[in-house]
Amino acid sequence: NTAEIAAIGTPMISIFPLNRPEGIPLEGALDWLCRVPFLGMMIKKLAVGLISRRVKFFALPNIKTGSEIVPEIRGNVRSEEIAALALKLIKDTAWLAKAPEELRDAMGPRGAAANIADEVAMIMEDAK
Repeated sequence: NTAEIAAIGTPMISIFPLNRPEGIPLEGALDWLCRVPFLGMMIKKLAVGLISRRVKFFALPNIKTGSEIVPEIRGNVRSEEIAALALKLIKDTAWLAKAPEELRDAMGPRGAAANIADEVAMIMEDAK
C-alpha cells in the first residue's frame, strides 16, 4: 500500500501498531511455531519485538531510499500520538511541498504496467 500511495506522490504517515502483537500475521515456520498452545503467544510477542527492533523501516519508500521520507510510528501507538504528528505535518508547508516529489522519485519511473504489457506482447510475438 505504501508503494502505491508513494507512486502517486501522496504524503502519508505509516503506522505500525504493536499494541497487540498476537494479531500480527507472520509467515512460514515462525507462523506455525507461534501456533503452539501456551508458548505460541510468548514466542510471537518476542518475535514481533525482535523484528521491530531490527528492521529500520517498514514503509517501502523508506526502505528503498534508506531514509525516512514517510514518517513511521510504531510500537504501542496511541491515537493522540498519531493526531499530533498529522497536525505537525499538515502545518509543515516545506514538507508538504517536497514530499510528493520525493515519494515519486523513491518509487522510480512511471509506466511499469505498460512496460510489462510490452514485454508480454514481445514474448507472444516471438512465440508465434
